[in-house]
Amino acid sequence: MIIVDLGRIFKSMKFKNKILVALAASAFLAIPVMASEIHTYSRTTQLGTGISYEQQRRITRAGRVDVHIIEVDLTQEGVTLGPVVTEAFGARDTTTSLLRNAGAVAGINADFFDMSRNPITAMGQVIQNGEIRELNEVDAGFATFMLDVYNSPLIEYIQPSITFLNNGNPGFSVRAYNHLSGQIVSTVFDRAAFHNTARLVERHPYLVSVVVDNGVITYISEPGEPVYIPRYGFIIAVRENYFEYFKNVTVIGNTAEIVMGAANIDLENVWQAVSGAGEVLRAGSIVNTGYVVGPNARHPRSAIGISEDGNTVFLVAVDGRGASIGATHAELGQLLLSLGAYNAMHFDGGGSTTLATRRPGADLALTNRPSDGSQRRVVNALGVFNTAPRDVLTEVELRIFPSRQAVFIGDNLNVYAVGRNAHLERLSVNSDYLEIEVYPYVQRVGNTFFPSAPGTLTFDMYYQGHVDSLFINILELARIVPSESQLSLNTGETATLTFSGLDPFGHPAPLHNINLEFFPEDFATWEEGVLSITGENSGVVRASRGAIATYIRVNVNEAEAPQVSAPSIVGNPYRRELGVTGFGFDITMVGNVSVSMFEEDELLINTNIRNEALNTFRTGATVGVFAGASEIETVPNLATLSRQNGYRFHIIYNTALVNLDARNGSLTDTSVYNWSFVSEVRNADVENAIFMLNRPINSLTADDRAMLVNALEALVAEGFSVFIVTTGGNYNTAEIRSGVNYITLAGLFRYYEGYYEVNNAFSILRFRTSEGEIHFDVQSVFE
Repeated sequence: MIIVDLGRIFKSMKFKNKILVALAASAFLAIPVMASEIHTYSRTTQLGTGISYEQQRRITRAGRVDVHIIEVDLTQEGVTLGPVVTEAFGARDTTTSLLRNAGAVAGINADFFDMSRNPITAMGQVIQNGEIRELNEVDAGFATFMLDVYNSPLIEYIQPSITFLNNGNPGFSVRAYNHLSGQIVSTVFDRAAFHNTARLVERHPYLVSVVVDNGVITYISEPGEPVYIPRYGFIIAVRENYFEYFKNVTVIGNTAEIVMGAANIDLENVWQAVSGAGEVLRAGSIVNTGYVVGPNARHPRSAIGISEDGNTVFLVAVDGRGASIGATHAELGQLLLSLGAYNAMHFDGGGSTTLATRRPGADLALTNRPSDGSQRRVVNALGVFNTAPRDVLTEVELRIFPSRQAVFIGDNLNVYAVGRNAHLERLSVNSDYLEIEVYPYVQRVGNTFFPSAPGTLTFDMYYQGHVDSLFINILELARIVPSESQLSLNTGETATLTFSGLDPFGHPAPLHNINLEFFPEDFATWEEGVLSITGENSGVVRASRGAIATYIRVNVNEAEAPQVSAPSIVGNPYRRELGVTGFGFDITMVGNVSVSMFEEDELLINTNIRNEALNTFRTGATVGVFAGASEIETVPNLATLSRQNGYRFHIIYNTALVNLDARNGSLTDTSVYNWSFVSEVRNADVENAIFMLNRPINSLTADDRAMLVNALEALVAEGFSVFIVTTGGNYNTAEIRSGVNYITLAGLFRYYEGYYEVNNAFSILRFRTSEGEIHFDVQSVFE
């Protein structure tokens, strides 16, 4: 247990209203009870005016859930949805092929079907541009998504009715129109389905065909006899034993008519329709009505939702049966509610779940991960279409050249406007009508601006009723970063060389107006970003702006370039020389100090070396943290923490100390609770956050690395001072990128030429918080 009375320490230091929560000798706090969703990472792409695609990664207590969302604003001119089907009746194709062939901007797989049968049609209804394509008296468990002639959406269980009028009187019951199923009782087929019934009766030899041409019964076949379907008529395929009851009144020469409708919907007002399965939401509540596959199991899911005002439609695909665990029926309902859906229904899920998008300037492509490993061939899909005119300007956006969100003092800004139509295709903008204002004022010539002080510039644009604003950060240069720090070329060869910069907080931006010097003078030339080797000897390029400089070694004709000076860098504002004592609250950290690799004859001496090395670790510290491997549980007269497996969150004065566990190469795969840090830091009464990660950040999976960096930078943007500490290397490193401090601590021992030896780079990382600020110093132990 901890020996020091921490309460006494804090009282003596006069820290008011701050509590050090339950420190244990080598443990962090247990995870609190949390909601199902722990953290969400998302990216949104505009596909057109009123059409967007959002990719979400939701980390939940049960695991990772990848969600793909197409949001459609039906109030935008030309934006609508509609079913897409295969060209050949009864065939199947991939969702991307169906959507691409139809010219859709995006879409999702739609209705259920029987995979064991070919040819086969959808389970439910299809209405396309006001024309009924398929109608089927399915049971009440299959709902249908519809758009009326005014582009207003509706989800309802259709109750179809198909009436056969024989000489003006109701004849035998007809169950379906242009629909294939396992067993046919009585179905109408026209030329939209077949030209003849040869394939149909081969599969269903018990069918009698009643041929109707121009409204008159012209022929009644024998069971299994193929017939041609008239161009201006249809046939009714009837099971033989069912037709026996009506054959005396269904005779050649009678007039015949098919009337299609629905008991609860006026199909004449339906412009588009496609069916799926049961409802997920009704009037803002999760419901479990209709047909649902495995409601309590997590599966890949496809769904469609409608906002309460009917203006917005959401197409949603949830990946499952892989790294993404899928969703239950109720979880799908919660997801749809969180997006803003009020009514919603299932589409076919499982291996059929497929969502595709066409980004501006690209071809339509698959955007989710089907659980079968590749796309399943389906019977239909629901497409998103944009028929807005292409010659009408719908938006104007301010841009700067070259494209970036930040510039350095000394670089000019060329501001211009880009016009687009509803398809996000570029249209020209007449600069004579373009007005651009900037605040605060900076020197300008036309629309070229020359910022001279750090801060944020706000540009406001006015163009023929269109307005836009652009915010550009003006940075102070702290470091020059060349695209190549060393080159190997021969005389006469060239290389492209570009430069970017970092401000004191590690925020990047491209760098222009840079001064280049060559040593020797005649070994190279530079023009428009291209370095040309003109001499026979190797040399050095010095790139500078003011007092900030960097160097590029250029090996010419395989000869080594001379060594160069270290680049000049403005110091990290969080880093300063702290000394071992000072006013404030000190947290000290060390990297790997384990002696477990030594044999018994070496163990004692190296343990003594460690004890001596840790004297600095104790001196002036209020809390000591073993951030790397260690067998030490307590240090006399020091509150001690040790890195452990698993996620841990702790508050030390005004600082959150977070243990992240990525033993398995991924924060998510090791423990989804790692992502609790985002909400816990935000909800804690802290100003700083120090993260310990048990592997190099670059060794994380690409997805996890992107999520982690995004989350850390978001905390910086919210005003937190953020540090992430890793261990295991032989050297100490500390750099700041986009406001996040990345620190690597060297271990006490290093492995060299087959043996472990004392690492002279071993250092103490000291954090000191005082008067609302935090600083750190890497303090050498042996040098």
